[in-house]
Amino acid sequence: MVFSGRIASNTIKLLSSDSDIIIIAGGHLSELDSVLTAEENKFETPLGYINNSEVLLEKLIDLKIVKPDRVPDIQLRYSFLCKILFPKSEVIWLRMPPDYNKVKNITIVK
Repeated sequence: MVFSGRIASNTIKLLSSDSDIIIIAGGHLSELDSVLTAEENKFETPLGYINNSEVLLEKLIDLKIVKPDRVPDIQLRYSFLCKILFPKSEVIWLRMPPDYNKVKNITIVK
């Protein structure tokens, strides 16, 4: 059996190491929930802080595409992995409901 954490870690490792922003989406939400995001400016890791992409975060909140929420502990663990693999990148944490209409709005933000 393969757990979702291992799948997520292996997927993150496939991303380009020179990425500007890493968007990590997941979360066990219902179809009725909104897309949620963390408002923190940065996340602490054993290797130092990794920044939240404030520009993208503000745009998503201003467009009412996401609602602020706390970041679940499991997603904070991926901050550490991102800091190792993408030391110069920023992150955005999203908790996504299983609703395509809510998710597709994320893809049109530029």
